[in-house]
Amino acid sequence: LTECWYVEVEEDVIHYDDYVYQTIVINDVHWMAENLRATHYNNGDVIVNIEWDDGWTYNYEPACADYDESEANTAIYGKLYNQYAVDDDRNICPIGWHVASQEEYYTLADYIGGDDIAGYKMKHTSWDGSNQSHFDGLPGGCRDSGPANGDCCMGILGQFWTSSSNIYVELETDKDHLWFNTKDKRAGKSVRCIEN
Repeated sequence: LTECWYVEVEEDVIHYDDYVYQTIVINDVHWMAENLRATHYNNGDVIVNIEWDDGWTYNYEPACADYDESEANTAIYGKLYNQYAVDDDRNICPIGWHVASQEEYYTLADYIGGDDIAGYKMKHTSWDGSNQSHFDGLPGGCRDSGPANGDCCMGILGQFWTSSSNIYVELETDKDHLWFNTKDKRAGKSVRCIEN
């Protein structure tokens, strides 16, 4: 059977907060093909970086972090953000872009074959997917917000906050599905931006 969807592979990039992001067009929607690693909102204000300690668990303000406090991890997987940073009116994405919503991820999944196979098509080939969508999903892990706070699951899970309150999407090793779950806003997840 011939797939009835396409991905427009472009050489387009977007420069934002001292980094050049690769981009991709999927179903006429312009996505970043990399996880966000911004340390500033698009108005120039700093996004507070909070290290792995109780300061993250008891924080109810916008924040970001490096997995294991390692800039080397961020260079590959991007930063982890709590949802307070995602929700902030100053916008962590470039001007003209926004954090993808739950509905926008649903639309993406439907376009590339449905939730049951979308994860496989969104995961990078260096992980265990086909990457047919060119989403380049990587297992960047997460940062928990509960009593056992700390970084978890790098190499196993890729979790992405949506702009829909408390909802994130998840890619998992050895799973083809794209999952939709909820989590406390204090938790740290990756972020993907899409063009308005």
